[in-house]
Amino acid sequence: MSTIKILDNNLNSFYKQNSDFDILKFNFRNGQADNLNWKNLDRETILELLKKYQRLLRLLLVPLQGGARGGLVPLMLRFRFPSCSPPGRGWGWVGLGVGSAVGRLGVG
Repeated sequence: MSTIKILDNNLNSFYKQNSDFDILKFNFRNGQADNLNWKNLDRETILELLKKYQRLLRLLLVPLQGGARGGLVPLMLRFRFPSCSPPGRGWGWVGLGVGSAVGRLGVG
């Protein structure tokens, strides 16, 4: 999987200063963040935003153990897992592609 760059105006300066940052491989828990260029950036705000994007991307993209394509959310949608249907939406999410599901969640 190639490196993903988040297209969010709140992260433009961060990516300009940290062009090699790989959100899927980055470990926020081991002090690696200290090695990033934080000059003139709101470190805490950006870190929280990056962590949120990382969690979302890992749910959507990272292959599951056993080699299942995609991440947990696409797998749940494919197999009609009930918790993928928000209250009041019923099975309306079944068969949606990842892009449509992300759009419906309002995070894309």
